[in-house]
Amino acid sequence: MLFGETLAAGCLFGADSDGAEDVVMELPSCKKCENGLLVPLSDYGTEGASVMYKAWVCINPDCGFSIRVDKGQVTFGRKIESPR
Repeated sequence: MLFGETLAAGCLFGADSDGAEDVVMELPSCKKCENGLLVPLSDYGTEGASVMYKAWVCINPDCGFSIRVDKGQVTFGRKIESPR
C-alpha cells in the first residue's frame, strides 16, 4: 500500500515520522455533502517549513468543500480547482 492511500473504510494509511510503522488515521466525513470524506493536504510555508494539514478537502468531486489556513486566517467553502 502506498503512503497516503485512502482505504475504503474511511482511513488514511501512511508512515509515522520515522517511516517505520504503519499509521492509520480515521478521516472525517464531509458535513456539506454527507457523501465524501475530508482528506488532509500539506504544503510548505514561505520560509520552506512544512505545514501539516494546511487544508482539508472533500474527495467527492461534485462537492469540492474545503477548509484551509492561510497566514493565520481560516477560510472554508471554496472549491479547490486543479491547476491549468
